[in-house]
Amino acid sequence: MKLSEILRRRFLPVLTGLAALFLSVSEAAAQYAEADVLNDALLKASQSYADGDYNAVISQLDPLCEQYPGEGALWYYLGMSRLYRRDYEAGTRDLGKAVECDPRNYWYRYYYNLARVYYREDPAEGIAGYEELLRDYPARADLNYQLADIYMRSGRTDEGLALLDKIEELQGRDEVMTMYRYEILSSAGRDEEAVAALISFNEEYPSPRILNEIGTFYQAHDRDTLARDAFSAARALDPTDLTATLGLSETLVSLGEEDQWYELMRGVMADRATPASFSASYLQNQSNPYSRRVFKHPERIDTLADLALAAHPADTSLIRPAGLYFNSTGNTAKAREIFLEGVQAYPHDWDQQLFYIQYLVFLEDLQAASDAADAGFAENPGDVRYLELKNYLDYQRKDYESLLRTSEKIMDLSAKGSDSYISAYANMGDIYHEMGNDKEAFKIYKKVLKLKPDHAPTLNNYAYYLSIQGKQLKKAYQMSKKSVEVDPDNGTYLDTFGWILHLMGKDIEAKPIFKQALLYGGSDSAVILDHYARVLEALKENELAKVYWRQALTKAGDDDAALKDSIREKLAGK
Repeated sequence: MKLSEILRRRFLPVLTGLAALFLSVSEAAAQYAEADVLNDALLKASQSYADGDYNAVISQLDPLCEQYPGEGALWYYLGMSRLYRRDYEAGTRDLGKAVECDPRNYWYRYYYNLARVYYREDPAEGIAGYEELLRDYPARADLNYQLADIYMRSGRTDEGLALLDKIEELQGRDEVMTMYRYEILSSAGRDEEAVAALISFNEEYPSPRILNEIGTFYQAHDRDTLARDAFSAARALDPTDLTATLGLSETLVSLGEEDQWYELMRGVMADRATPASFSASYLQNQSNPYSRRVFKHPERIDTLADLALAAHPADTSLIRPAGLYFNSTGNTAKAREIFLEGVQAYPHDWDQQLFYIQYLVFLEDLQAASDAADAGFAENPGDVRYLELKNYLDYQRKDYESLLRTSEKIMDLSAKGSDSYISAYANMGDIYHEMGNDKEAFKIYKKVLKLKPDHAPTLNNYAYYLSIQGKQLKKAYQMSKKSVEVDPDNGTYLDTFGWILHLMGKDIEAKPIFKQALLYGGSDSAVILDHYARVLEALKENELAKVYWRQALTKAGDDDAALKDSIREKLAGK
């Protein structure tokens, strides 16, 4: 029994006529049970299909298709799912069985023929099937377009164009059809016919969209005078058309008509009706050395940027592109001023504040960056992100007193035991170590670990500083081991653990730890490379040790004078 008939019977409100009298109870129960199985299966399969779980559809329907081979819907979902799984041969076959079950079903035929066109080496049968479908459904405009596309993909361009002619006869000319004809001809390499189709349509139905396409065509073929005329005509029809504006702007620059370009863009950028996103994109292109155009008067771009900012004061989508444009010209003072104006316009916008501070760091003005973080906190009291950012900046400046004050402030604002509280408290321990007060540092580390025993940064730092003193190596070993267990892919923690093993005389155990540290960023650290070389030296692998000492020497920075001297002595055999 067909599924459609079962469902019709199941959901018919009242069975009328004498036919109902002849339907036995047992027969009805069997039919209802059968309908339940198929209906439930289809519901599940259609949901899996909608979710994109094609494997589930296949596993659900494959056995049912064998049990109910006459149900087209089952074959349809099975075939479509197999196509999506790129099993094109089986998918096309299953769609063909759906068509056999219901030859009049439009969608079964549509996708079956589509599959035969695109997934068979010989698409002729699929094309014939599509042509037959079009004859049966002549009012379906989408079929005409689809068949035209099929003709084009099959290299039958003239047949595709003839079909477009037929559609135009029935429906008249429009932009969509004209653009489609243009694409077909362009794809076939018939460029002059393609642009002629656009020109012909525009003569009858003037259109900014078509004129822009004509202008773009001429631009691509280095026929800038004709491109300028097309874009100008588009703007005459619609002065707000930004595609035409941009096309005309680029063409005027190519023609060397810089004064005309400037007059055009000055009016556009100063117009408040021009979207800020357009101005931002234009300035972004001027910031990019690969897309930047060269002008006799480059300062005119500065004026355009000022006009855009005046038209959209403090617009967030324009602030950064404008500032970055001025930065790209070397005018960092102007860029800084623009970013500051953005901060002042949006004092509660973390992203604006952070970007400005990052720019100050880029300019290496760490004091100003720290002050900006202070100002941000003043505008957003209670937001410890500003204080944490200030701590980072003050650490770069080695302003330890400020670091201590800020860390205490973070702790006052944070719940005891919270991540912010723990990080700030641990940070104070690190600061005291930097100040040479290990006694106070270790006292803080102990308190931090009571609050959070598995705080890996504290475990690592406490262990490393103990190892530097050469004291309590067993305690240092236990803490370092725990930090590695918490974060096994941290090269710094691995270095500490390996170094403590070395100090304990366990160089054989230390060697694989250092190898792992090198895999997780250690190869860029002069200290870690030096530590590993010392382990290799202890293992009598002297030549390999020298290899890593040489690498360490190249990685050491200007502040690593003592380390450099030590490495040079090792390489000299002292």
